Amino acid sequence: MGLFGFSKDKNKIKLTKEKHVITDDAAGFEYEIDTSFKQTRSNAMEVEALAVYASEGRENKHSDVPCVMVLTDSGIYEAIETYNEKGLSEGMKPANGMFLYKTLTEYYGDQLYYYAFEKDNKNSKEKLGLCMEYPKEYVGTEDEKVLMKVLDEVAESFRMI
Repeated sequence: MGLFGFSKDKNKIKLTKEKHVITDDAAGFEYEIDTSFKQTRSNAMEVEALAVYASEGRENKHSDVPCVMVLTDSGIYEAIETYNEKGLSEGMKPANGMFLYKTLTEYYGDQLYYYAFEKDNKNSKEKLGLCMEYPKEYVGTEDEKVLMKVLDEVAESFRMI
């Protein structure tokens, strides 16, 4: 058993199969996501938009994982800079639409699956990731596949407003 009492043997991510739209006017993003993810505010400066997994009556807090977030992190910034200079590198896969690529990486002891993109910001381009953060113990499980699919679907509906 690990974080939140999840084990590799049982699927604990239960989706409602119903979607709702999350709009963050301040960040300028909108997307559709399963209603088991609830929008919340983050105290972290690098998190522009956040929705945490909060099904089955769980309270949601900004520090909960799994979560979907738009992240402005130095690791994502550096990866996008490298991509812009050299193209796809190991572990990166092409992505459609506004996204440059998608990839998996470690993130402060958790796993981060994200779609990289750039957003015009005055005289420069802001480097961002549309991310799904989840515990490393999910790696190789059905729950990881479910969460990755959730983010893939979010990416399909993701748009700037």
